[in-house]
Amino acid sequence: MRVSRFGSKYKSQSIFDRSQSSIIDTPINITTTIGSVVEVISDNNKSVGNILVTIKKEDGTFKNEVAYPMSPHFISLPLPNERVSLIQDSITNDWYYLTPLSKRGFVNHMSNPIKRVFKRDTSELYTGKTFTPNPTLRTLNLFEGDTILQGRNGQSLRFGSKREDNNTPWGVDGEEGQPIITLRTGVTQIENLNIDFSSLYLTSGQTLPIELSSELPKGVTRADLYDESQVIMTAGRLLLYSKDENILLSSKRDIGLSTSKWAVDVSTLLDQISLLCDNIITIAQKLSDQGLYSATSTMISSAPGTPTSPSSNAPQFNIVFNEAASVRSQVQQIKNNIDNMKQE
Repeated sequence: MRVSRFGSKYKSQSIFDRSQSSIIDTPINITTTIGSVVEVISDNNKSVGNILVTIKKEDGTFKNEVAYPMSPHFISLPLPNERVSLIQDSITNDWYYLTPLSKRGFVNHMSNPIKRVFKRDTSELYTGKTFTPNPTLRTLNLFEGDTILQGRNGQSLRFGSKREDNNTPWGVDGEEGQPIITLRTGVTQIENLNIDFSSLYLTSGQTLPIELSSELPKGVTRADLYDESQVIMTAGRLLLYSKDENILLSSKRDIGLSTSKWAVDVSTLLDQISLLCDNIITIAQKLSDQGLYSATSTMISSAPGTPTSPSSNAPQFNIVFNEAASVRSQVQQIKNNIDNMKQE
């Protein structure tokens, strides 16, 4: 065993020993409680996440405190007349809140205060300066093993999986336990590609009940029968744009384009255009040759023995020759560009 050249004289303490040596054996009291939100503290309807909460004291009276978000990186801003869990910093005595407490599947506004706050001079519960509650919105249906993030107004992100026993659109085909991610804006309690406002799905072999607005090109597997991994994006309108660089599409096989009028396979279309270019080049060459021949040919005059003369239509034949040669050159350039695009 190799011995350090410094020997044991300079041997360092372990991390555990160093940490233990700095520990002050003083108990730390952590105060936790539940508070009711009175107001979201804001300036011109802008907030950094601070809230005013009312806390019930041991003697039954209430006190108001300012509470700060526990994390600056994840904030679920509560609303007035919702309850939040609170933790008090034993050093600064500041209060920090976690997320609003849930209430029987409600997601838009929980309305579960310890001490209620009403709108001024009314018996209507106060829910904030700008927020309007919609009690019809409920939490997503949850299935065993799911991890879900959801907003108050139908936004959701689900990390789920294929389970045949679960009543989900992705539970029909695929191996049990295969993962799926759904991101959507909608109002139903289970994701639905055909109803939700907009959706993004990342699948791993599940089929989905997709109803396309136009038919795919021939030879492409039907959208609702495809059972390999895929990314599905849908909305009332899709807009992809680049501010500085290109938009790139790359496919191992073909790219299909479908509209209400056309179902196009890009490879087939370009093959046909390439063949059409070849035909046009051939015809243009023949027409150019014929125009040149006719423009330079001489005619025998009506009187025998008189000298021959150029055709009276020679200028028109010259025009045909030049225009045909120009068309051939242009189409040849298009053909060259297509050939350069083709993947061997």
